[in-house]
Amino acid sequence: MEETMVIHDDDVNSGSELGFVPVIWKKSWNGMNEHCDGRSWKRVRFCDVRVANRNSGSVRRCKVVAKVGRFQVGDVVVPRHRWAPSMRSLGVYRAVEYEILELHLLDPISKTKTSIQSTHNLSFNVSPHNVLATLAPRRRLIARFERKWPVQVSLYDASLFSLKSDVLASAIATLASTICVFILTFYAREAVSIYRIPSLSMAPTLEVGDALLVEKVSLRKRELQLGEIVLFAAPDTLKQRIEKAGGYIGPRDLFVKRVAALPGDWISVVDGHVQVNGEEIEPADPKLRIDPTEVPPGMVFVLGDNYELSLDSRYFGLLPQDRVIGRPLCRCFPFTRAQLLDAHKPR
Repeated sequence: MEETMVIHDDDVNSGSELGFVPVIWKKSWNGMNEHCDGRSWKRVRFCDVRVANRNSGSVRRCKVVAKVGRFQVGDVVVPRHRWAPSMRSLGVYRAVEYEILELHLLDPISKTKTSIQSTHNLSFNVSPHNVLATLAPRRRLIARFERKWPVQVSLYDASLFSLKSDVLASAIATLASTICVFILTFYAREAVSIYRIPSLSMAPTLEVGDALLVEKVSLRKRELQLGEIVLFAAPDTLKQRIEKAGGYIGPRDLFVKRVAALPGDWISVVDGHVQVNGEEIEPADPKLRIDPTEVPPGMVFVLGDNYELSLDSRYFGLLPQDRVIGRPLCRCFPFTRAQLLDAHKPR
């Protein structure tokens, strides 16, 4: 049965107002406030509450029972307050180790203090506001942070954690941050990458040593366009040609060319000239001949801008579109030539 926590101002005495509710079922705040006669809400930290069934159409008030953490004189503690100015002025700094020198229980009515050795056996009705800890740092701080030690603060205001709990919380936070960084890095690599031009096959558009920022997302939504620059992994025909010549292609090696023909276009090499749909676009090796061929679906014909030094579709054939990895957005290095690339510039 679905239940909810309900906290009212008049359920919390002046010494028990705390900070946060661990879990509250989602429901319209306006609707709840109507049931509660417009009373405002308190969020509660370190508390046990009786829950109210919201399926009945009404919201019952719940009793708040505040809990005090388990501390004793001599414990090493670490404040985890949210950089409260009042705490900083006293010298109670977040994430600094302190030793508890004394503990006192404050009577909220008479304002008298009673010395105690531990909070372990305190009544559940005792609020962290009314338990005072006398603290001193375990190690000497730099001059600008020095204060008149020791200082006395309430457990609630300082939001004290035991050293063991603080180390555990820090370890969990570090692990979570590491996992997040790893996930973000993985997805970032799937979205963008840096590619360095290794040859003159795309000169003068791209020179040796140019670094390109390549995006990989748009390929999922937009088809390849005639004349745009693309990066691709070597197809089997290109691998075989390079290995036959004594070269080697690593699993992460990419090639960069320009799309010269799309599915449905007719390509040919006649008398040393590359023709697309009967139009001459680039000279070729006079010894090379390709009979008129229609580019089939899922394939493209790619060429390098520097036709004399480019190993492209004239030699390894059509390129499967699923081998295309990304499109360059800009040249980011060298800085003197950094610019956005007109990757869709027609040939």
